[in-house]
Amino acid sequence: MKITNTTLMVAFEHDVKIGPNDSIELTLISNAFISKDENGNTHVDIEIGVDFINVKFLGQNVNSSYDSIKDFRGSLLKLGIDFDKLIRKKEQEIIDSGIEDKLKLMFKNKI
Repeated sequence: MKITNTTLMVAFEHDVKIGPNDSIELTLISNAFISKDENGNTHVDIEIGVDFINVKFLGQNVNSSYDSIKDFRGSLLKLGIDFDKLIRKKEQEIIDSGIEDKLKLMFKNKI
């Protein structure tokens, strides 16, 4: 048997603040798949923001049920705040922060 590559799945979280005056707080849940090919090269595939938990608006907890989050998004949109756009922007900031290189270094000798 010849192992041609190995893959490690890692789940990680970021506590973030978004929106006007950082009025929305939440925890972004993300996944990364770190693999090493037969040549020893490390590859990272990141899925930032696959889910979020612990949502707060102006310090108040927002119920995390699907319907409550859907209503929350709709209410924000009526106020001119695009929740999804804010999340995408924060996700891009996380990607641009060098998370891929950090993950490669962290797990270099673990896979």
